[in-house]
Amino acid sequence: MKTRHTLPALAFSVLLGMGITPLFDAVAPVPSACAAVQTAAEWYQRGSEAQDAEQYEEAVQDYTEAIRLDPTYADAYNNRGVVYCVLQEYERALGDCTEAICLDPQYAGAYYNRGNAYKGLTQYRAAIEDYTEAIRLNPQFAVAYNNRGNTYDEMKQYEKAIEDFTKAILLEPTLAIAYNNRGKVYLDLGRYDEVVADCTKALRLDPEYVAPYLNRGGAYACLEAYGKAIEDFNEALRLEPSSAKAYAGRGYSYFCIGRYADAVQDAKRADQLAPGSADLVFELLREKGIQ
Repeated sequence: MKTRHTLPALAFSVLLGMGITPLFDAVAPVPSACAAVQTAAEWYQRGSEAQDAEQYEEAVQDYTEAIRLDPTYADAYNNRGVVYCVLQEYERALGDCTEAICLDPQYAGAYYNRGNAYKGLTQYRAAIEDYTEAIRLNPQFAVAYNNRGNTYDEMKQYEKAIEDFTKAILLEPTLAIAYNNRGKVYLDLGRYDEVVADCTKALRLDPEYVAPYLNRGGAYACLEAYGKAIEDFNEALRLEPSSAKAYAGRGYSYFCIGRYADAVQDAKRADQLAPGSADLVFELLREKGIQ
């Protein structure tokens, strides 16, 4: 059975870029390793398996061979576009997803994946258009609502973002990322109790999910529940020991309860991991005359 891939729901955008580049010529697969693979469908299946195993360069090669054998293979273009998104080669992803759409104009997943590529390039209006088309073609497409919500969040259109995250949750009540993302918007809006509720729900669904601990910890700190904030930042650091946000948040919480030495230590660690991430904590410490 063919596997149509879509990029997992994204909680943030990365890297800058513009335009679409031509598709590149992948290195031909090694014949001795691939002699039994002959048809486009077989190359496609091989690529899908490599993609699922996170062997992305191999997946690109296999999808490229499938396309060489069958230039009308929309799913192969779509899946290779997803891999390019994972590799942050967004312009190539745009090219592949556009080709998939040309071959199959009703391909909701290809619009969704092209939206992810536009989002990666911070071309937010184009991303919105593609997510909207994906939703028109498939009104039950929960992660398309989620990613459109993320894009509205990037554009500071918070009410639209909340509306989309809420729709995603209605369609897929177990979608932890949508609860977390809505909680993040509530945090930006200062609606701290709602942050706690959404992030708690996200963590019930996925206890190993770092972002809700960070967002809920931030909300607890703003509510002056510093002990709970520290617990959340500790859990975030257990799951992701190199999280500058967790160190900075915990350092701020330590400062607020008078544990200045711990605040200094966490602020320094955060700054090592991501320069500037603990500037607020350093400023507060300087105001206390602590270096």
